[in-house]
Order: sequence, then C-alpha cells, then structure tokens
Amino acid sequence: MMALEKLSATAAHWSIAQYKEIFETAVSIRAPVSSVSGGRRDACRTAGETPALRLASVVEDQSGVQGFAVARVLGRERELENIIVADQAQRRGLGTRLLGELVNLARSQGVESIFLEVRESNRAARDLYLKCAFVENGHRKSYYQNPLETAILYKLDLV
Repeated sequence: MMALEKLSATAAHWSIAQYKEIFETAVSIRAPVSSVSGGRRDACRTAGETPALRLASVVEDQSGVQGFAVARVLGRERELENIIVADQAQRRGLGTRLLGELVNLARSQGVESIFLEVRESNRAARDLYLKCAFVENGHRKSYYQNPLETAILYKLDLV
C-alpha cells in the first residue's frame, strides 16, 4: 500500500506506522481479487478523545496491490481519507469499485453520510466522486501543501 501511495502525487501521504496501525486490530476478509480490512486506532488525537476506527478496502492481483481506500469512522459518518489506484490499473473501474464497497458497507451500517476533501486539480478523483453521487459542498483555500492548493469538499448523504 505504501509503495502505491508514494507513486501518487495527489494521495495523502502517511508514515509506515500509520499504515501498520490500520491493520493492528483488523479482521481481514480475503477474496480472490479484493480484501476488506478494518481497525486502526488513531495515534493523532487529543488526550481523553476516543480513538478513531479506520476501514480499508484493498484490491490485489498476482502482481500486488492495485488500489485501496481508507475511511475513518466518525459516529454516523465516514470520512474518506485516501483512495488510490495504480497507474497501470486505472480506467478499469477499480476506483468505482473501491468507493462502491465503502458506500455499500456504510449503508449496511446505517451511516448517515460520507465526506471527503480532494485537491482542486485532481480532476479524475473529482469526476469519480460526482459519478458516485457525491455533491460538492465547500472549499478550503490553501488547505494542501507542496504545492499549495485549495481543497474541494464533497459529501454523500445516505439517509
């Protein structure tokens, strides 16, 4: 997952410790082409704050990880924190599949909404979110660094 993330200029870049934490308390369910895992306690929190759980969906084939999505569980909401598809696997529906798995799981759990932010310049991701019925609902100027860029906020209401 980290190798794939490092190749993506638009992805959220996390440390190896952050990725390991996703799976420390995970129960993995492996299918031939994808696996869904969950269970990361957030190491970055304020004292006394309840740790956050994260869910990860991973698409693999014989050559390795082809894509993944990570979402943070926030009560009746989910925050999509990262979604990446390998360059060689793009335009095959994997991004749609990863996002669809997250949305379907959220619906089955009675989640009210899913939200996210994305670089303004990331047209492919923005098109995916619109295709999956997310609605643009705000901006955060100068939110991203290296390069400095505006974040576009999206939300999908499930109820």
